[in-house]
Amino acid sequence: MAMPGLRAFVVAATVAATGAGSLALAPRPAAAHEGPSFDCTAAMTAIENMICQDGQLSGFDLELDRLYRAQLKAARQAGAERVRRLKAEQSAWLAERNACEAYKCVVAVYERRIDALEGR
Repeated sequence: MAMPGLRAFVVAATVAATGAGSLALAPRPAAAHEGPSFDCTAAMTAIENMICQDGQLSGFDLELDRLYRAQLKAARQAGAERVRRLKAEQSAWLAERNACEAYKCVVAVYERRIDALEGR
């Protein structure tokens, strides 16, 4: 189940070990960790394993999967060329995601792809 506003950030009060309070931006906590759109027992890459072990990345993956499936459905109604183009874009995006070596990179590529799919 995808969470609406998953990428939204909330202001959370945090208290340091010293007892001094500070305000920090923190990602909205994911609901019960459902896992990503793929089977984690079949995860083969470091990136797939990172996604499986992280609630935020799993949530991004579920949201992206939901958007991609909706776009694919619309593309099928528009014709074969649109389907081919969407699949090529998704393949290029997967290659970009899999080339990441850091958590921040993975978050950034998910955010860009989700924004692109939402903007269609």
